[in-house]
Amino acid sequence: MDNLNKGTNNRMESTDEISAGSEIEATVAERNPISELIFLGIVGITVLLAFITALGYHPVSGRAPLVVMTPLIILILIQGIRLVKSSNSKLINDFYVGLFKGKNQDYKKIMSFVLWMIIFCVLIYIAGHYAGAAIFMFTLMYFIGKERLKLSIIVTICVTALLFLLFEEVFNIELYRGMIFRYFMGYNIF
Repeated sequence: MDNLNKGTNNRMESTDEISAGSEIEATVAERNPISELIFLGIVGITVLLAFITALGYHPVSGRAPLVVMTPLIILILIQGIRLVKSSNSKLINDFYVGLFKGKNQDYKKIMSFVLWMIIFCVLIYIAGHYAGAAIFMFTLMYFIGKERLKLSIIVTICVTALLFLLFEEVFNIELYRGMIFRYFMGYNIF
């Protein structure tokens, strides 16, 4: 019987440790809402851009995206306001000052990654999936990764050719060709 009670007590102690750990994590998250604000900002911008794009759709096609995105934008705004009100404004101010002065290296890396993804999306929009991916790969490998020129060119060509064969031939999916291609094909894009 004593062994049974000891087992129960051990389980209770481990449950208490887990709940204490959860409380510590919750207080850290409550004190530092920066990551959530950054995430809300990225998601909010993405949803807003999709909302603006959906406004140009035919009314029947655009109804579903608009019905979903309208409450989502409202919820993102409400959550952002709640986070800013509940957090210490000095903490948010210190974050931005530290970010621009180079003191917050972790967030600087996150923002750098987000910036590279935005550049990649712009490249796809302008040059298309294949050319955009090739330019992006070469830039990251050669200029940022400091790889040899020959290796960067070979990997870029091979991966781009593999993507083309996989999507165009195997899956029979025509990926977006870009604004430059559309312009030269005679589309009135400007």
